[in-house]
Formats: sequence, structure tokens, C-alpha cells
Amino acid sequence: MRGKHFIEKQEQDYERYNEYVSTIIDPAGYDTAFINRHAVEKELHRRRKNELSSYYTRWSQYQDFIKWQNEEQEKYDAYNIKQAGKLKKKLRSHDQRYRQSVSRLLATGQDTTVLGEKYRRQRKAIIASAPAYRQITAGTIPGKYQDLYLTGLQAGDIEPVMPEEEDSLRIASEHIMHERIAFNEIKGSRLEETFNRMVPAPYRPEAHYNAVIAPEYNFTYRYTRSYPVTPGLKKLRLTLKGSIMATDRSNYNIRRTDTLSYIISSMDELADTRLIANQSFTDDQRREYTNAIRLLKNREYRQALHLLNNYKDYNTALALTCLGYNSQAYNLLRQLPKTADTHYLSRASTQ
Repeated sequence: MRGKHFIEKQEQDYERYNEYVSTIIDPAGYDTAFINRHAVEKELHRRRKNELSSYYTRWSQYQDFIKWQNEEQEKYDAYNIKQAGKLKKKLRSHDQRYRQSVSRLLATGQDTTVLGEKYRRQRKAIIASAPAYRQITAGTIPGKYQDLYLTGLQAGDIEPVMPEEEDSLRIASEHIMHERIAFNEIKGSRLEETFNRMVPAPYRPEAHYNAVIAPEYNFTYRYTRSYPVTPGLKKLRLTLKGSIMATDRSNYNIRRTDTLSYIISSMDELADTRLIANQSFTDDQRREYTNAIRLLKNREYRQALHLLNNYKDYNTALALTCLGYNSQAYNLLRQLPKTADTHYLSRASTQ
């Protein structure tokens, strides 16, 4: 029985407890609830910024290298063209002299073989004496551009390497809030303790009777409770006790009422013990029958019937009736002499 304000207090207690439970994070949600997102984003921002800075530095260096390379190549090209022109002029002059000499020798009928060999040696010497062809090589590259030149880096190869999903997961794993996880697990392990503390007066679903009472009125209540009849149960003692809990958490016990005793009556009280004196019984039969009556009075009906089935008399019919085998009991009673007991039992077995 609960008062209106007490019910409200109970509901508030449960609501407070449910709010507590709702703050406990399931382990499956740890990777989202217990990650320092601010720290993760800060680290990702730092890495993006550094990578972009590195990218722009690399790109600027590459552009400087290309500019230097183009300017240097122009100088080399101009020099090489000039030297090629000088060489060509020398070779042309040498060729002209050679042709003139050959013409004089041929005119006088002389051999030109020696002159030809001399010409070829001189031509080779002229070519060999020409300055080397200038071009950009590893040896001519300034140290700051060596890496770019040797790796054959192209413009399309330069791009920022931004953090990817794997990087985010790795960074997140470095910013797990372990203390909060431990605190969360402690809260989860103390649910029962917390419930008992927050809900000192829990709902009583097992109550046989539930009613709301108004404090300004007297009240009465009635309820029934079934109690199983067990073998040997002849008396039932009933003692009432109670307790009162107020909304301010104070409580006290109601003093016990006087014990009430009930005598449990049953049809086994109709057992006829006189039949034990049956003159036709042997000593063994009389002992067996006496034991059957004892079992019957102790409400151990099945065991009693197991023995009484051998005799097919009034007590056998009584055991059948106690077990609910009414039709069998009635058929047996119709075969027995009519007495007040058989008449009463017959009516009982047909109801």
C-alpha cells in the first residue's frame, strides 16, 4: 500500500537511477565517446599545415631549379652554337686549302695519297682542339638542386601528403581518455550498489495486493493467498507483521499481531480405523493396512492408495476421492454395503 506522495518519490528515485545508468557508456562506443576529439583535430590540423608548408617549400625549390636550369641551358646553348660556328669555319678553311693542294698535285701528275692522310690527321686535330660541348650534368648542378636532379623529379610528382583514415585512427588511438574509461567501468560495476542507494524503496512486483491510499482517510484491505497443502500439514499458524517507510526515508516496523492458528481439515478425517480389526486379515495384512491408514491420515494419498488397492473397501474409496479419482471411487462405493459413511462419500465423489 503506497501513498500518493510516496509513489511520486519512488518515481523520482527510479528516474534519477535511470539517468545514472544512461551515463554509462557501452564498451562498443568507447572509440567515439572516450577520444579527445579536440586533441585529435588539433594534431590533424598541425600535420596538414606542416605538410602544406613542406609542399610549398618543395614546389618553390622545384620552380627555382627549373628557372636556373633554363637559364643555364640558354648560356650553354649560346656557347655551344658559337663554338660550333668557329669549328665549322676552321674545317671549311682547312677543306678549301686541301682541295687547292690536291688540284696542284693532280695538275702535275703527282700522287695525292700522302696529302690525303695529312688532311685527315689535321682534320681530326682541328676537331679535337675544339672546346668541349657544354651541357648540364650532375657535376654542374648546385648542391641545393642535387636531389631534384638526381631523382628526376617532375612537377606532377610534387603533391602534399595529407593525413588519411589510417592516420586519423592512429592519432585517435594516441588520445584515448583512459581515466574516463576506468571511471565508466567502475560505474558499471556498481549498478546494484547504486540502485540500492538511489532507490531505497523499490517497486514490489511480487506483492499480492497493491493499492494507493489517501492519508486523510482510514482504509481497510483484503486479499487472499493460496497455500499448498503438503503431506502432514494439519495446522497452519499465521502471524502478521509490517513496516512503514516514509518519503523522508524514515521507517519503522509494525509490531507483530498475535499468532492465529488454523486447523486444516480434510476428507482423510473420514478414514474408518475400525476396518483394521477385520477378522479375515492375516498379521501381515493387518500391519500393511495399519500403515495405509497412517499414510492416509498423513495425507500421503498416493502411497496409501498403493496399499489399499489390495482391499477394495471404504478406505480405498476414500483414498481415491482424496486424489480426485471420483468416478473410480463412486463405482467402488456402489459395490460396498450402504452405510452413512458410504452414502456421504458417494455424494462427495459425485460433486
